[in-house]
Amino acid sequence: MLMPKFARWRQNGGFYVKQKMGFSEIVFVSICYIIIIFVCVVTLYPFIYLISASFSSATSVMKNEVVLYPKEFTTKAYRVVMEYKGIWLSYLNTIFYTLFGTLLSLTLTILAAYPLSKERWAPRKAMSLFIVFTMWFGGGMIPFYLVMRGLNLLDSRLGILLYPAISAFYVIIFRTHFQSLPASLEESANLEGANDAQILMKIIIPLSKPIMAAVALYYAVGRWNSYFWEMLL
Repeated sequence: MLMPKFARWRQNGGFYVKQKMGFSEIVFVSICYIIIIFVCVVTLYPFIYLISASFSSATSVMKNEVVLYPKEFTTKAYRVVMEYKGIWLSYLNTIFYTLFGTLLSLTLTILAAYPLSKERWAPRKAMSLFIVFTMWFGGGMIPFYLVMRGLNLLDSRLGILLYPAISAFYVIIFRTHFQSLPASLEESANLEGANDAQILMKIIIPLSKPIMAAVALYYAVGRWNSYFWEMLL
């Protein structure tokens, strides 16, 4: 239900009653609206400028004449981009690494987090500490390059897919989520003769779809925006 200007709805005995706002509340709401509008303008303006500049002539852009709408409307920039054959191969590579890289990362993250969530696995605390340690101290660019070269993964699709394949942070998130699931579900499945792989595929993963979607989104965005390490490899 939309709220009238400078009024609010409060529940009273099962009914919603409209009440007029006081002066202090009006000031507070007005300030909130001003802040929200300011944030929206600051957030959206770069995109508006980008679109306007793309349809403007190079001279207008160089003279900073483009503000909100295109100056000397032209589609030359888009024609130049479309005529460049390398752009399509670049997009295909990006889509390939994003899709398959995200799938690989999500699979490995789940497989790493699931055993860490089981108390019956003796080395789980040591392995958890080892994984968390990698979040505090990174190996650095040169050791990473030397490792990839030693594995003969330079200039290969497999190397680009594997280097960011798993994130310690997301492993911890999945482990915590798996630990929050009721243990009785797995106990019942064990009584029915299900093994760990069947429990993971048929019980744990279906119950973890929301967190899988969120982590997959972060993995995909990271893959899509990644540039430096691909140039290094």
